[in-house]
Amino acid sequence: MIFKPAYYPAFFLLISCLLGSCATILNSPVQTIRIDTDTSIRHMTVVDCVQIHGVFKKAPPGYIVKRANIPVVIHLYTDTGQRTVRLRPRSSFMYWFNIYCNDGLGMLVDKNNPKRYGYPRFNYFTLTDTVVRRRRFAPVPQGTVRLSLAASFANIFNLKTHGGRDYPGGIFGLEAGADYFYRDNRYFSLAAGAGSNASVGEYVGSGLRYFASSLYVNAAHNHVIRSFDLGYGLSFSRLRWRMRSYGMTPAVDSLVSGTGLGLSFSAAYRLGKYGRIGVLYQPTLWSPYLSPAFNYQHYISIRFAWKLPLNRPKR
Repeated sequence: MIFKPAYYPAFFLLISCLLGSCATILNSPVQTIRIDTDTSIRHMTVVDCVQIHGVFKKAPPGYIVKRANIPVVIHLYTDTGQRTVRLRPRSSFMYWFNIYCNDGLGMLVDKNNPKRYGYPRFNYFTLTDTVVRRRRFAPVPQGTVRLSLAASFANIFNLKTHGGRDYPGGIFGLEAGADYFYRDNRYFSLAAGAGSNASVGEYVGSGLRYFASSLYVNAAHNHVIRSFDLGYGLSFSRLRWRMRSYGMTPAVDSLVSGTGLGLSFSAAYRLGKYGRIGVLYQPTLWSPYLSPAFNYQHYISIRFAWKLPLNRPKR
């Protein structure tokens, strides 16, 4: 079959849509969802699904459901009777990703395809005054201790130098710490970490190089609000800024380094069972090595974090 030149635009538009329909190509016909309940709900059944069990006995059960533009029906049984809830479908991430990968053309193909839809992946149901409420995750039991690990993918500094202020940025940062839950939505955290503006190729070639780093410990009080962790506390940091020349005459080497006290603020969004993405903001307000000692500096880290429970108290 030979296309006339006049048909070429329509032909290439069709091929672009077919090859770029993200949900049709990348979404599977089924999806796994997790459902957990509080102790007031004795039993539950999920209509038209296949139940699966994870490796860990205490993990909430998983259910394989078929993608469609209809709700998933869940029957919850309590001591006082039965409640029925419905998980409404919504357009999946891959459907909206068409806007990025093909300027939205793939939506034309995905529009009426059931693979366009998805359901909330994590679900926790509670019964309060005969009303069933849903949230993404179960509350963390009081007494839980977690190992906290974080890795930065963007760092931003505001540092005092001999010639004014510098605002270097980089990508390397690590943090490790521990969390203790004294309530199911409140916890204390203690952490130590480091961040720098180092980057690949930092030492290649001649010229001036600017180095910035922060070594710190912080203690914070944290609130769990739905899918967010919000924290505030104190920090003790060692900040370092250096300008050094390579392959230049005369040589240049300028260093400003010392410790300081300040605040610590954090916010993180929960992505799944253990993972989070968030930001750490640590303003240093008092640095005795500077003049005057009360002098604002900061370290900002945008990072991924993992919260791994070390014990499992009963809810």
